[in-house]
Amino acid sequence: ALFVGNIWETIKGRPSEIWSFGPLWSLQVEEQFYLLYPLLVGRFSSSALKRVLWGAVGVAFLLRCVTAGVLHSTAGAILMPTRMDALAMGGLVALHWRDGTLRKYFRHAKMGAFTCLAIWALLLATGATDKWAILIQTIGFTLNAIMFSSFLALLLLNPGSYAASMLRWAPLVYTGRIAYGLYMLHVPCRFVVLTLLKRYSIDISAIPVLVGVLELMSAYIVASISWSVLGKPF
Repeated sequence: ALFVGNIWETIKGRPSEIWSFGPLWSLQVEEQFYLLYPLLVGRFSSSALKRVLWGAVGVAFLLRCVTAGVLHSTAGAILMPTRMDALAMGGLVALHWRDGTLRKYFRHAKMGAFTCLAIWALLLATGATDKWAILIQTIGFTLNAIMFSSFLALLLLNPGSYAASMLRWAPLVYTGRIAYGLYMLHVPCRFVVLTLLKRYSIDISAIPVLVGVLELMSAYIVASISWSVLGKPF
């Protein structure tokens, strides 16, 4: 309820002993940011808030450089101050969208989105995507923030584009609706699938693709049930 598990994990230097709590660190980052963000919105004007958010982007990058490059700590990957750049950039997109100034950044957003996408493609091709590596904890997370906020801006500025219409495709819309359940329940579902396969002496190393499909299907089914029973009625 306190959403401080990511802080506790950093202090201990290891993930939660409760395996199903593994994904919660990112929710904790978001909750901690959004508890503070309304205070900033109420305190600053739109122009000042933009400067504060840009400052947050820079501070997050510098903190990750210190935690990963100097302290060799995992804190850069799971603490709110070190991961707030993506959330701050989302806030910047929202502010510019609200005051009608987003369109003048169209070319910047296009360049940012596709440049970062190309760099990530190169990193994937070379296998340099370990989130604990210094390169990813510093520059990589910043590239992620720029790429996704840029794509968000492009979609807002081009609601009639092919990409935007694809995101309105019913199966994707439904997946977005149950996405919270998918995120929360995929680890328990994975555990059940692997346990059952091992129980029947099935060599999971020989069928990794099939195992992945089974994990995805089970998580999707359970998340759909969770949405129907717990989410939709309320």
